[in-house]
Amino acid sequence: MNNEILNNLGDYGEADFNVRKEPLYIIDNAIKDVNSHVAIVRDDTNEPLSIVSKKYKPVTHVKAFKTAEDVIMRSNLNLEGIDRHTAVSHNGARAYSTWTLPEHRVTLRQDDDVALQISARNSFDGSWSFVVEVGGLRFICLNM
Repeated sequence: MNNEILNNLGDYGEADFNVRKEPLYIIDNAIKDVNSHVAIVRDDTNEPLSIVSKKYKPVTHVKAFKTAEDVIMRSNLNLEGIDRHTAVSHNGARAYSTWTLPEHRVTLRQDDDVALQISARNSFDGSWSFVVEVGGLRFICLNM
């Protein structure tokens, strides 16, 4: 059941693309290969996103977010009404996805509810390592 609910959330929008490694060269009276680093380039736009160590193993945003969703799917959490928001920045070099679970709510005091929220972030530019965090979404007013 949880698998079906998560599959019904749809795709990951702008975060759904692949990347490839491209060699780097220095041109100084001759073309020299840079052996230690490569460029990470988007497959869909051919836009470079970062320069990283040749040993770097990129993980797509979708694969990172599916890892978080796999943990959610295997949990005993009530996923009824779950919502996922995914966004990118820096031309896709950074992305995050946030899942809000409205059925896991606590009331801190009268009319002050907080719902369980799980977020994951990933980057190709080294600014964020893959991270999954758990927190709460505070409902400030009735109309959100």
